[in-house]
Amino acid sequence: MKPGRIIGILLGAALVIVAVGAYFSGEPASQTQNGRIAILFAAIMGVFMIAGNSSAGKKQEAPIRQPAPAPAPPVKPLCPACGRQISSEYLVCPYCGKRLREKCPSCGKDVAGDFIVCPYCGISLKSGT
Repeated sequence: MKPGRIIGILLGAALVIVAVGAYFSGEPASQTQNGRIAILFAAIMGVFMIAGNSSAGKKQEAPIRQPAPAPAPPVKPLCPACGRQISSEYLVCPYCGKRLREKCPSCGKDVAGDFIVCPYCGISLKSGT
């Protein structure tokens, strides 16, 4: 426990002891209504000081974290000719031999067979468009 919290607890305890002592002292001032209110106030403040400093050192339990759901495995594309799953990186289906990508006639890069425009150079890939 930190020294500041210990001092707070001791001061709170001292305040409660002084308030109880003043109540039972028989002093004329402690017998009046205002005197009793002041004593009660001092005792309550002492209890709050003790409670606040003794519970401040306790660790709060961390909320239980639920593990994040596992990401779904990537869906592999299907070959348009035979319908089997293939890698998106393949240029040719290894099962039926269908060419999956075409070469752009302008820049020579591989493009999907259903592209209308080359995404690399912008040339039209379909004749008549």
